[in-house]
Amino acid sequence: MIKNHLHTYLYGIVLLSTLILFSISGIYLLGNPLWDVTNWYVIAFSNSIISLLIIQIPWLILRFTPLKLTPRQQIVYYVFIFLTLILGEGVGIYRMYEFYDSIIHVAGGFVLSMIGYDFYSKFTKEKSILITSLFILGFQALFGTLWELFEFGLDFWIGSNTQSYKDEISHALKVGQAALSDTMIDFMCNTLGAILFVGILVIIQKRNRELSS
Repeated sequence: MIKNHLHTYLYGIVLLSTLILFSISGIYLLGNPLWDVTNWYVIAFSNSIISLLIIQIPWLILRFTPLKLTPRQQIVYYVFIFLTLILGEGVGIYRMYEFYDSIIHVAGGFVLSMIGYDFYSKFTKEKSILITSLFILGFQALFGTLWELFEFGLDFWIGSNTQSYKDEISHALKVGQAALSDTMIDFMCNTLGAILFVGILVIIQKRNRELSS
C-alpha cells in the first residue's frame, strides 16, 4: 500500500517542507523588509514560492493533458524538488558545500535521461540503441539548457548569483572563463549523468538480448 502511494506521500512531505520554509523565511522577511537576494531569508522565501507552484505541475499534466505520468516519474520529480529547491537553495546546502551542486547536476542529467527514455519508449517503436541514445542525450541537453537559461534570467532580472558570475563575498564580477565556469561545469555534469544512464541502458539491453537468444 505504501509503495503504491509513495508519490502521494512524497508530495505531502515536499508540500509540508515548503510551507515550513515559507513560514520561517516569511517571518524573517517581515522583520527585515529588505528584498536583498544575497540574504538567506529572501532566497528561502522566493524558492518556497517557486516550490509551491511547481509541485502542482504533475497534477496539472494529469488533469489537463493526455500525458500519463507514472508513479516512478512523480517520485523522482518530488525528490528532485526537495533536494534542489528545498535543501539546496532554501536550507542553503548549495552555499555550504560547493560539490553538492555538481552532484545534483549529475543526478539531474540521469533523471532527465530516464524521463526522456520513458517518453521515447511510449511514443515510438524504434529499437535502435544508437537512435535511442541520441534522443536521450538530446532530451537531456534541451532541458539542461533551458534550466541554465532560467538561471541566467534570474541573475539578470533580480540580481541573484545562481551562475556564480560574481564573488559571493566581495560581489566583484568574474572575468573570462571564470565567469563561465559554473555554467560549463553544470553542462558537463548534466552530460555525465546522461552518459551514465545510456551506459546502464546499453548494458541492460545487451544482457536482455543475450538471455532471450
